Amino acid sequence: MRPAFAALPLVLSAACATGGGHLARVNDELITGKELRLEFTRHHVAMDKFLAEDAEVRKYLDRLVNRRVLVQEGYRLGLHGTPEVQEAIAKLRAQRMITVFLREQVDARIEPTDAEVKATWDALPDQLEAREVVLKTREEAEAVRAAIVAGGDLETLARTRSIAESSKRGGMVVVGWGGEEARELALVALQPGEVSAVYHTEDGWNVARVEKRKKSERPRLETAGPKIRQVLKRRRRAVREAELYPALWAKYGARMLECLPTVADLKRGAERKDPTPCATWNGGAVTAESLARRVKLDELGARSETWPELRKALVEDLVNRELVALEAEALGYGGRPAIADAVRVQQDDLVEAKLQKEHVLRGVEVTDDDARAYFDAHRGSYVDDARFELAHIVADTAEEAAEIAAKLKTGQPFRELAETRSSERKSAAEGGRVGVIAKQDLTGEFAPVAALGEGEVSAPIRTKLGFHLVKVLSIVPERPHGFDEVKDRARAAALEEKRRAAYERWVSALRGSARIELSDRGIRAYEKEQLEALRREQAEKAAELARKKASEAAKAAAAAGHPADAAPAAPATPGPAAAPAPAPVPAAAPGAAAPAQRPAAAPAR
Repeated sequence: MRPAFAALPLVLSAACATGGGHLARVNDELITGKELRLEFTRHHVAMDKFLAEDAEVRKYLDRLVNRRVLVQEGYRLGLHGTPEVQEAIAKLRAQRMITVFLREQVDARIEPTDAEVKATWDALPDQLEAREVVLKTREEAEAVRAAIVAGGDLETLARTRSIAESSKRGGMVVVGWGGEEARELALVALQPGEVSAVYHTEDGWNVARVEKRKKSERPRLETAGPKIRQVLKRRRRAVREAELYPALWAKYGARMLECLPTVADLKRGAERKDPTPCATWNGGAVTAESLARRVKLDELGARSETWPELRKALVEDLVNRELVALEAEALGYGGRPAIADAVRVQQDDLVEAKLQKEHVLRGVEVTDDDARAYFDAHRGSYVDDARFELAHIVADTAEEAAEIAAKLKTGQPFRELAETRSSERKSAAEGGRVGVIAKQDLTGEFAPVAALGEGEVSAPIRTKLGFHLVKVLSIVPERPHGFDEVKDRARAAALEEKRRAAYERWVSALRGSARIELSDRGIRAYEKEQLEALRREQAEKAAELARKKASEAAKAAAAAGHPADAAPAAPATPGPAAAPAPAPVPAAAPGAAAPAQRPAAAPAR
């Protein structure tokens, strides 16, 4: 059945110049260089090449026009308003806002400076050997501390009472800088024999006694610096999150509630989609059902004792994310161009995918007869290629190759000549054997080898290694497959062919009823811009290489005892611009979150 297409006038003007600010117009929508680059990245994720050649630019622009007419048809059919698309877009929008908010409100505030890394390195403390006992509660830890101070055997207490892995070693641990900060702060100032106050770590409630302080050689700053920076960031992140999340809980009236006290309750909640709230805030809640969706129920059996703590952590994480999304919305993050653009692109992708699934490819199926017909038409694709076992002799000159070829014609064994005359010594040790190669891989200079029979030797073949005399030791002939062997492959290929045909029919019909204009002026401007960007990148790489060489020369000069200024100076480069100070968390309550509509930056569908 022919799909209902939008009845739009046909205006195809590939040569007309419609302005330098865009590359094409599809009905009322413009296609810009930014959108073309996005389409290009769908096929070149690493972005290791620039899209600048005219033929390639036009190829990807044509693909983008195809996608645009499909997306426009999807919007015309109202697919963007379906619940599944709206739900997916709402999640994406929230995730984008959360990511940017945390980058600005957390990540931007925790990056240590080089001076701070150096100061930490200068003050690295001694390494400590200590014995510790870890208990579940503070009360238990205080009681054990009292026993230690009264003369109790700490090693015995650690082996019999501690819940930590260190109990197997009588509580013995080595404490250096960079582990849990709470442990370091509790022990760093103690002398051997002194007992710490009770302190809390991820393991539980701890009490420890320093046994020995060890002076250790401090690593070089160049070696230790990256780890110091990483630890400082981790610790500052913990501090910043401890400031941010409680403030958001207070602002939005969030509170934790008792729910799902046991793993059995959790499983029942998942089965009946329990709406019981586990936490609430102004206008929202984390339900038992949403919590159950976050948990891999089949992995909880062995952790049932720790479920209450795990539940608390999971609920806190869910609430934190929701509150960050609310705060980001209140600060206007959702209206930022980068987020709006990302939402628009994702919504277009979802609309196109839904159109293809429910309309373009609806009813496209294959039968066994279709698979058989495809197999019969493509028998050449279902053949195991012939395989050639080869040996070679490599000569340095054409004259030497001719001499060796003459000896072969007189009956001198190929293997003997390979062992004594070949300049490629690795294969020479095996009589010249290089292995088995598929016939389809015998290309380029070695293509003539594919025409040889078993036992035949090629004429000299010139490569950068020299002149090769190649012998075919054996041939395993090609083997055609029967239909039953490749039935599934043939069915998949036949289905793909039918889907491609359906897609092309739809695209052809939609393009035929659309107004499509390509801007030669815009395309030329884009290609020029891309070439200039490529030249800038090449110049930057050359400058970076020069800086590295200069730095290495300076280090070599210093190691040799020469003055540092004897090495060439690296070219000066401007430093990065200072990032703007992140906005503080405002006191005002947010407005209602915007619905997941297609951003207004793009024409309405």
